[in-house]
Amino acid sequence: MIEFISAVYNEEAELHNLINHVTPWVDRINIVDDGSTDETAAILDLNFLHSGLDFHYKTIEHTGLCEVARIKALEMCKDDSWIIMLDADERFADRALEQIVDFCKSPTLATHIYFSQKEYIDGRQVADFAKVKVFKKSAAHLPEIIHHDPQFDGKAVNLGLTVLHRKTSSKQINREQEYKETYQKLLNEGKVTEDDVKWFLNMHHYVR
Repeated sequence: MIEFISAVYNEEAELHNLINHVTPWVDRINIVDDGSTDETAAILDLNFLHSGLDFHYKTIEHTGLCEVARIKALEMCKDDSWIIMLDADERFADRALEQIVDFCKSPTLATHIYFSQKEYIDGRQVADFAKVKVFKKSAAHLPEIIHHDPQFDGKAVNLGLTVLHRKTSSKQINREQEYKETYQKLLNEGKVTEDDVKWFLNMHHYVR
């Protein structure tokens, strides 16, 4: 089985395109909403929960930690599934999903697939790095803390495929500011260190 997961927060403008992007290629869709205050919940309920898709959705109290929502979404998946994971504003490049599905359905010892993730802000590419976006549920160890990289058991492959992550500067500023506030809360709770906070600030342009 191939399942899709996404953690969403105030993504009303992205939802239709995101779900339509993956629906033809997956057997089941699992979305966890980190307490959105926009029309995210209404859109998902009206357009997808009763659509006949194998669609599963839950909302949690807002944490500011997309990683927590991803873990909740992964818990909704079957233990032997391949998982495709995208943020609401990420899309695979043309024909990538077709190749992903072919690979997941073929005999393989691999447990996770690396992609070239190209990051865009206001149409300008700002980064390109390797990221796992497809993996076996049984191999995944997702973190709870913001931007700590997931770990995966087993063998990795790189099929030369690309994920596009397109953001606006206004959205990025708001997100980075909230992440900064969340890091401060985690620091106060003893869940991260001062070095973690410094790392976060160095990695994010708008809150330096």
